[in-house]
Amino acid sequence: MYFSGHLTEIDPNVTGTWENQLFLTFDNDWAHDDIIKDTVDLIEGSGIHATFFVTDEIPQLDRIRANKNFSLGIHPNFRPLLIGKGTNIHDEIDRCMHIVPEAISCRTHGIIQGGDISRALIERGIRFESNESIPFHSGIHLKPYQLKGPLIRLPYFWADEHEWVYIRETNFKNILQQFNFFVFDFHPIHVFLNTENSSRYDRTKGFHKNPEELIKHRFEGRGTRTLLLELLDLHRKQV
Repeated sequence: MYFSGHLTEIDPNVTGTWENQLFLTFDNDWAHDDIIKDTVDLIEGSGIHATFFVTDEIPQLDRIRANKNFSLGIHPNFRPLLIGKGTNIHDEIDRCMHIVPEAISCRTHGIIQGGDISRALIERGIRFESNESIPFHSGIHLKPYQLKGPLIRLPYFWADEHEWVYIRETNFKNILQQFNFFVFDFHPIHVFLNTENSSRYDRTKGFHKNPEELIKHRFEGRGTRTLLLELLDLHRKQV
């Protein structure tokens, strides 16, 4: 099993494009450019394919674009609309597409989804949507599937936040033997901080735009960063 393909090359009807392959994704979530750089530094040169879902314009986007193993998708934020703020779904999608006009994939912030959102994404050329989070401990065997029309849905089975939400200690080697479609969701801020619980993340919010200060609060044990490194090590051992 390898991080051997792009998320946007998946064809649900061609199992060779997704079966027993690992797909690495990152939700940028307005992280400081140096924090995105830290994640790119970890995986660049490994041969691993990865998708970065973009929230805002940062210098690292040019570096990511230059790497043929990386791709950019959009990460629109519809949360303000739920509390009567912001404008509308179309303006928010257009804002993201202006930053990443080449994008054909999307994961929304907070995995907010619905028919109107899907239609608006299709209208702007988005063909892949990864908004469904179904944790592996559900026992459900996931696979990509196509909606009516051109939109392909790519559910993900693991996210860094799940580690503390569900209070578990993932053994990647074991779960890779149990399933056959693997989309991982990491966040660069958690990779940088090596977040192991929501408390560390919440109490450091005042430093999230100050990497030099934030790094002083990096967790020294098993957290998001070490989990990512464990995955990379499994990949290296199989290549």
